[in-house]
Amino acid sequence: MKRAKTVLRVLLVVAAGCAGALTMTACETVKGAGRDVSNLGEGVTDAAQGTQNAIDGKKK
Repeated sequence: MKRAKTVLRVLLVVAAGCAGALTMTACETVKGAGRDVSNLGEGVTDAAQGTQNAIDGKKK
């Protein structure tokens, strides 16, 4: 019985460690996705400004 409790504790610690690692990985993934969306937004803004300048006859 004592051995079963020890094994269960070890498994719980390992599971908690794996869950923590997955959570940190997910945060980094979301952070990277946020950067990608931000860069995309900047590209769209630049393209829109270029189009507006072309319509207005302005040079870059």
